[in-house]
Amino acid sequence: MLKAFLYRFYFIFLDTISIPGIFINSEENAKYHLRVVCPLCPNCRRKFRYVGENKCWWEEQWKAENYLIPRHFGVKNFLKQYLGIKTDLRKFRK
Repeated sequence: MLKAFLYRFYFIFLDTISIPGIFINSEENAKYHLRVVCPLCPNCRRKFRYVGENKCWWEEQWKAENYLIPRHFGVKNFLKQYLGIKTDLRKFRK
């Protein structure tokens, strides 16, 4: 229980360091995430970003230079993550 509680604070930290992405274009936001946020993301958080595979969908798409994911989708995913609702990202595949 304590571990889950501490992870929640760590998730909030990761979401906080993601805030600069709001102020930059989609491509720069993706590159920022790949450089700063993704390396810090633990596996238990990545499970909210799976789309049928055992990989973080966001990271895979950004590495493949797919920056066409709508800006509002990050906020939508954020809310679903904290509510424990699985996100369906298949329609945003390149």
